[in-house]
Amino acid sequence: MIGSNLLLAAAAFGIVAGQPLPKGAVQKKYDPSLYTVRPPQPNAYFSYYVAKSTPQTGVCQIWAETPSAVDDSGLMAKFNEIKSTLASLYGSPEPMTPKETSVFLRYGMDAAWGGGGRRLPPGITDILLVKDVEPYTITVIYTFSNWRACKAASVPAHRKQGL
Repeated sequence: MIGSNLLLAAAAFGIVAGQPLPKGAVQKKYDPSLYTVRPPQPNAYFSYYVAKSTPQTGVCQIWAETPSAVDDSGLMAKFNEIKSTLASLYGSPEPMTPKETSVFLRYGMDAAWGGGGRRLPPGITDILLVKDVEPYTITVIYTFSNWRACKAASVPAHRKQGL
């Protein structure tokens, strides 16, 4: 997948989907495919970034997290501001089915773009906006079209044996 024209159009925070992580961006490696990074184009809302990337697929997902808010009202104000900014770029969040709503609420996922690809740049399949009341943070997750291949490539060989 590395070098695919479709993926080259997709990026978040200056990190391009399907490409290796930029030189000097990696701060810490957590497992064979998960890294904390310093993106080339950070956003003022966020202070902590994580990228999922494999040698076979390049970057396939990026997480960005805000610093902790002081309380729930501060969290909601910041959440609504980020949601509004994303909506100005990608349109209103996708309507969710009752089943999706229950799953999203259980995990704190409060707004989603994609699924059908509406107004998302080519190569971005989903954008999720998540608020967490412990420790009052907000996370945005960009998932790229190489996600399934990346997920498969990141499963250790010993887990695949005999399946």
